Amino acid sequence: MWIRQNGVLGCCGAEVSAAGKQTGRGTLFLALLFIAALAAGCNKPAPPAAPLLPPPVETVARVHWLGMKRLAVETNAASFMGIWNMAESKQLETQTLDRLAMGLVASNQLPVIDSQASSTNHPPPLIGLAAILRPLLEDLVQEESYLEVRQATNQPGDMALAIRLGDERAGVWQTNLAAVLELLTGVGPTPVQDGRGWVLPVTNNQLSVISHQSSQSSATRYVELVRVKDWTVIGLGRETNVVVGELGGLILRDGQPFARQPKDFWLYADIDLRRVASALTWGWQLPAGLPRLTVTAIGDGGNVRTMGALNFPQPLPFELERWNIPTNLIHEPTVSFTAIQGITAWLSSLKIWPDLQVGPPPSQLFFWSQSGLPIMTFCAASLPDASNRVDQITENLVNQANPWLTNNGIGRFERATNFNGVVWSDVVIATPFLKSIPANGGDFAFAGLESDLNTNRPAPVSLFHQVVTSTNLVAYDWELTGLRIEHWLYFGQLLRFALHHSQVPPKSASFAWLTALETKLGNCGTVVVRTGPAQLSFVRNSGIGLTSAELDLLADWLESPRFPYGLNTFTGEPTPLPLRKSRRPAAPTATNAVPPGPR
Repeated sequence: MWIRQNGVLGCCGAEVSAAGKQTGRGTLFLALLFIAALAAGCNKPAPPAAPLLPPPVETVARVHWLGMKRLAVETNAASFMGIWNMAESKQLETQTLDRLAMGLVASNQLPVIDSQASSTNHPPPLIGLAAILRPLLEDLVQEESYLEVRQATNQPGDMALAIRLGDERAGVWQTNLAAVLELLTGVGPTPVQDGRGWVLPVTNNQLSVISHQSSQSSATRYVELVRVKDWTVIGLGRETNVVVGELGGLILRDGQPFARQPKDFWLYADIDLRRVASALTWGWQLPAGLPRLTVTAIGDGGNVRTMGALNFPQPLPFELERWNIPTNLIHEPTVSFTAIQGITAWLSSLKIWPDLQVGPPPSQLFFWSQSGLPIMTFCAASLPDASNRVDQITENLVNQANPWLTNNGIGRFERATNFNGVVWSDVVIATPFLKSIPANGGDFAFAGLESDLNTNRPAPVSLFHQVVTSTNLVAYDWELTGLRIEHWLYFGQLLRFALHHSQVPPKSASFAWLTALETKLGNCGTVVVRTGPAQLSFVRNSGIGLTSAELDLLADWLESPRFPYGLNTFTGEPTPLPLRKSRRPAAPTATNAVPPGPR
């Protein structure tokens, strides 16, 4: 490096005078040594890379069920147990456990259950493996149990189920579960723990036969059963299942396989379903945005109090807006009201909405119903330029949906003559409609099962006050559940019939149970709030923990011919469509008049 000194260029550290030549040479020599050392250092071998740490093991599911025997002596469960002990509930419980036993061991070659023959008088018969499995399912309902699943990301996981059993029932589990596995896999388990347990190595391909899920892996997993004090622990995982070992250690130390909680929740669940499916190699194709669910249920006087949170993998794609409730459309006597917002992105992701070609979907939806006829059920959504968009939807229904209805349903869509919109004519009892209408200073799309049954009595202001004054509110739902069960049964069955799908069998145990619940259930309220960028939290007070819509969906599932797979609506035998009558040359005028009474 060169610098300027007294106007003369010279080498850094070296005097230009003759007397300093020797010092300059020494300094230059040290500099060269330093440079050589640096050069040598650059050629040194790189230090060994730090070893890659294995991915952390995470708990992807915890479920604690108190068991019906414990609930039977809970003071706050008296009302719930009264419903559980109804004759209709017992009939449905028996049918469900029988069907579940059959469905879990059935192969695709076995005949499905005849849903029409399923009734309180004709329970499905149990034979073979189903009869062996059935007592174990009964214990899972009655006794306290705890399930835990752990997984390192993208790796097979370990699972353990612990159930509190007396010695006699524990012996049944040890014998029956071993028999089921041996018959399904052709391999018998090896006894361990002085004959009080066993272990069975199986491949993922063999497990796929049991779980009815495809697997591309032939890796070996281990099914094991051990008895620890008054708990029976069943494991599925690696040769050394750490979950089984840890739960056993907790039982020896604390007498139970889970940490003590401040409350004895009836049910506690924390589940990442995508991770569970991956850990157990089920091969399910689940949505990428599926949230992790945490939920608790406990008695609260005469009600069931349910609380929980939904934790999404990504921030929620909406911002909360000011509520715009169509108050002038909602009238007394009201028996349900629902308000929900932040649904634009979700509706846009459904194939049906882009196909409509009517612009972006709404952000807020409102549903309500009135007492009296079940058809007094309505829906509204705030839509800018609602008139033109409803007109486009009408055009699509008339031109595109009618050809499909001709061969696959009943009735037909027709332009209304006394409002801007469409009616679904020639449907039994009801005349569903869609119209554009001004409300609350804006434009709304307004739909219902019958369009001229409103009263002039406005809904109570306090109902809307609970929505507009709540902080970070995403959804609010209130109903008189018993009355709404009747409504759902009515228009649920009507819609299935109109679209040529299978109805819930009227003589089934599920139908009888829903009918019996109509006089047992009252108020049900649910509030959902945004508690973080990617989190929704909810709380519900109800008579049985479920809304009328959820109860109707549950009955639809329980009556599936392929239970526990699918819904009866899509897997059952549709009710034959009525013969079409020839229509008059001129289409009848479509109005929103009150339809004739039941025929």
